[in-house]
Amino acid sequence: MRTEVKLLKELPEIQAGTVGIGSQFDGLTRYSFYNGTWVLTFSEDQIKSLPDWFEIKTIYEPEDVKEGTYWKSPNHIRRIKKNEDNKVYYRNITLDTDGMSRHFIENDILMTTPEISAALIKEAERRGYKVGTRIRSIGGANTYTLEGTDTKYDAEYDELFYRRWRIYSKGTWAQIIEEKKEPSKPNPTFKAVETFIKVAYVHTSKAQSNLDRASDMIKRLKQYKEA
Repeated sequence: MRTEVKLLKELPEIQAGTVGIGSQFDGLTRYSFYNGTWVLTFSEDQIKSLPDWFEIKTIYEPEDVKEGTYWKSPNHIRRIKKNEDNKVYYRNITLDTDGMSRHFIENDILMTTPEISAALIKEAERRGYKVGTRIRSIGGANTYTLEGTDTKYDAEYDELFYRRWRIYSKGTWAQIIEEKKEPSKPNPTFKAVETFIKVAYVHTSKAQSNLDRASDMIKRLKQYKEA
């Protein structure tokens, strides 16, 4: 991992562009550049204290992508499973999916422990881990009901606890047990109205049928009488 710093504004003695970090110096210092040009070197503290003047970018190397590290992009969090043969295998914590990439470090940023803790706690809230939620233990068959509101991340073991219940471990979330909803019973009033409508329809249909038959008989009698 290396840090690249760019000067955003031009100074009298140096043009905007890539500059060096002289962390061993307390102030501005001159040093001889590789091609003989004298340039200014800024201390790391100075660079960090002037965000309008400097752009700091961390450049990750392939060896930085280690198993168990977390990386973030605008929409996802990934945990590295392994890095071999120029291929990075990871677990997408946001989507619960596995993936592989050859250009992983070009798009993601390495996360610090505080960032991992905050991101996992936020993801747990989004997933619905809260007081009263029933879960099935990770890798087991035991079930528990969550109580309290204290959520903590254990960086040493890479696990997230909701009070004393483990809800996350190394890329795996505890299963939330959905409550079974009883089927709704039919409304007796609605059923009675529905039955009445059906009976009324039957009677109406029969009456209409009888009326049609009587009309047909009268028509035939008239024809017979005229004959």
